[in-house]
Amino acid sequence: MKLRLSSLIPYIISVAIVFFIFQIPINGVDYYLSDLFTRYQISHQASNQVVLVTISQSTIRKLGQEPNLNQWNLVLNTIFKKNPAAVFITKDFAVWDDDTETQALIEYSQDDINKLKQLSDNNPLYFQVDRMFLSGEKTLSKLKAPFDFLKTLSAPKTSDSALFAKDGVTRRVLLDYQSQPLGHYFLAKKVKPTLPDDVVKLNGAFELYDSNQIWIDYIPIENFKDLAFECFLDLNSDTCKDENLLDLDLSKKIVIVNEDLGKSFKKYVKTPYSKGASLLPEMSVSQMHAQAIDTIIRNSGVRFASYGLKLALAILLGFFIVYVSFLSRPTYGFLGLSLSFIILIISHYLFFNIFKWHLQMGSIFLALLSVYYVLLPYRLVIEQRKSWEIEQKHKILSQVEELKTNFISMMSHDLKTPIARIQGMADVIVTDAHILSLKQREAVDMIKASSEDLLRVLNAILNYAKIESGGVQLKMQPKDLNRIIEEVILQAQFLAKLKHVQIIFEEEPLFPISIDPDLIKQVFNNILENAIKYSPENTKILVTTEETESHVRVQISDQGMGISEQELEHIFSKFYRSQKVRSSQIKGSGLGLYLSNYFVRLHGGVLTVESQVSLGSTFTVELPIVKSS
Repeated sequence: MKLRLSSLIPYIISVAIVFFIFQIPINGVDYYLSDLFTRYQISHQASNQVVLVTISQSTIRKLGQEPNLNQWNLVLNTIFKKNPAAVFITKDFAVWDDDTETQALIEYSQDDINKLKQLSDNNPLYFQVDRMFLSGEKTLSKLKAPFDFLKTLSAPKTSDSALFAKDGVTRRVLLDYQSQPLGHYFLAKKVKPTLPDDVVKLNGAFELYDSNQIWIDYIPIENFKDLAFECFLDLNSDTCKDENLLDLDLSKKIVIVNEDLGKSFKKYVKTPYSKGASLLPEMSVSQMHAQAIDTIIRNSGVRFASYGLKLALAILLGFFIVYVSFLSRPTYGFLGLSLSFIILIISHYLFFNIFKWHLQMGSIFLALLSVYYVLLPYRLVIEQRKSWEIEQKHKILSQVEELKTNFISMMSHDLKTPIARIQGMADVIVTDAHILSLKQREAVDMIKASSEDLLRVLNAILNYAKIESGGVQLKMQPKDLNRIIEEVILQAQFLAKLKHVQIIFEEEPLFPISIDPDLIKQVFNNILENAIKYSPENTKILVTTEETESHVRVQISDQGMGISEQELEHIFSKFYRSQKVRSSQIKGSGLGLYLSNYFVRLHGGVLTVESQVSLGSTFTVELPIVKSS
């Protein structure tokens, strides 16, 4: 339970960090990314239901002044002949002060006023005002005499000055206020009556104070048809032929008449297309209105991920970073963090462009960074502690290993002397003139065989102790390998006869090679004794030698019990004995093949084995040829 809790601690810490970071409002990164994705979005087309008619510098040059009311009437009359859904004028015709003194911004006559009133009464002509009317307020006009007859629509400009990004950028459009539809939604519904009556059902709609709003789906302003104001005064003008105004179809479209004279910053807004540290305005207020109305017509308001979804995503990615950081090298943890950021940004970009779905990632980014940089020193502390524990364990194990080696060496040396005495006394009894009974003779032979078995075990343990202490040194001599094998076979004949096992030796003439004869003799003695011990009675063991260009190869094949495939990879391990052998009465230390493999590799050779259960085994020793000079 303690181990399980300790492994969960990093994940618990990551969840706590995510919850803490999500309590901090972080808007800068969110809106920077949304603006960036807007500027570099996959191309989106406008609805083509919103047309701009612009009073520009060219208009002033053409007319010699700003258009007067008579010219406005002529332009509006021409536009209404093309049957638009509505004409929305965003230019002020007059200003007033607190004392209700009105000053007209354009030249007019009473006749011009009458004509304008007639146009307003008979056509869907609306003027934009910024004021939002309170619910139940009866006076819906903001304009004063002589323009108080004109119909107005409340279409205020928003900016993120006090809320959201606080950078003055216009990103939102108000749909209604105190349950009263506002101008943008009113105009959009004239073009597209199928829009829901309840503005809350629009894509991306959200409530803020007493209003419902959506984020404007900005597209390049070049996607909107923008016509010159002066061209509507003379549709046949040579300078306006490219516009082809005679065939222009404004049926069921919203026409926004605006001015773009560059005289006042108030006539312009900051948008996601504004660039630079100062976010210089790059779009007129009227162009912003066109973007807002077009967004509603297309019902393409930007939708924002819920708090719960962002929190769940941050927690999952935090778990991923913890998993990568604690189960691999620190470099992989940093790569995991970077990969999380890249996947988030790419996925966000695609979802933003395809589905108009915005995931506010500032909190997620900060949470993931915090998780990584808080847990990094935590991991270092844990690793330092583990390293210290391993170092302490290593010291203890080294001391235990040294004590074990010293004990084995001392024990083996001390035991060899009494064994030698036992063997000597057994030889004395055998060679004594006194005739032994059959039972006595068998007892003496058993004493000799047991002492030889014990001596072999002690020799193996001594060799193992030398290996562990690095004390094995080769004493190379040029020797004929066939003669060494003959000696080994001769020594093993007694054991072979007891089991009725026949040893067949097929030799090829060999050149003498440089070897340590004592160690190589132990190698073949261990392999041959194992072959005899694990072979059933009345079977054969074949020993062959051959010479290649670079090696001498010796193979010892038996017809014994064989070795399973799962155990083959372990048979050269120290103290290893197979499960089948351990359950039998065959004795052994598990060091013979380990020592043999070590001695062969010490000579630069290779010891391999091939075996099948119940069919036998073949051990192959390959020693490099180093011919004596």
